[in-house]
Amino acid sequence: MKEAAYRVLFLEDEPTIREVLTEYMLVSGYQVTTAENGDRALELLAEQEFELAVLDICVPGADGFEVLRTIH
Repeated sequence: MKEAAYRVLFLEDEPTIREVLTEYMLVSGYQVTTAENGDRALELLAEQEFELAVLDICVPGADGFEVLRTIH
């Protein structure tokens, strides 16, 4: 029986970085949900649970610190 993959929230506003790192995480077996700004990350957090969050600090809308405070 295969273990369930960790669900990762990945907040990154730079499209190239977001795409490349998302692909690496997917290949490594993680379930990745991306957000291009802090407001979208907060919406996603309200809708579902994640085991891990990778947060860029300087993003449009709510910054990574505000997202972290919400998670905490």
